[in-house]
Amino acid sequence: MQGVNAADGWFNIASLAFPGELSIPLTNEARDEASFEFDSDLKGVFLESFYRKALSSVGAHLFLDDGRSLGGIIGVYNRGRWFSRLGLGYGRAGGNTNGRFTWENEFIPFDFFSIGARLDHQTEVDNGTSFVTNVNFQWPRTLWTLRLVLEQRIRSNNHATLAELSLVF
Repeated sequence: MQGVNAADGWFNIASLAFPGELSIPLTNEARDEASFEFDSDLKGVFLESFYRKALSSVGAHLFLDDGRSLGGIIGVYNRGRWFSRLGLGYGRAGGNTNGRFTWENEFIPFDFFSIGARLDHQTEVDNGTSFVTNVNFQWPRTLWTLRLVLEQRIRSNNHATLAELSLVF
């Protein structure tokens, strides 16, 4: 069918999480410590359902385990070079439940540059609300790409400036 993208539509996922370890030894010491372990005790269940059309989507997820859970809904809206994401959720562990909220906007004026801002809030004590701005440069966007991300986090009890330099290959 012309005009229909195979990546568009409803998607539903159910995952059973089992803890385990697979080591790939890269040094002599790692060869001695390498292991393949698998634990048959179920760690939890993860359920996700979302609807996607092009780069916009809406969905929900839920993680359930003994005494703890995590759930949320998220929407992503794309219009040209602008993306907006809104997420609402909760986390529960040890009898404590906290709410979570995030709203992020990103503008990509050039293929090598983006600028964004995000508002985060968690209802946990002393976590408060954070406002985060970032700029992202990447060059030359070939098989090997150098990426620089600068981020400013502002929170009532904690301010931070972060810089990340990475090589994508």
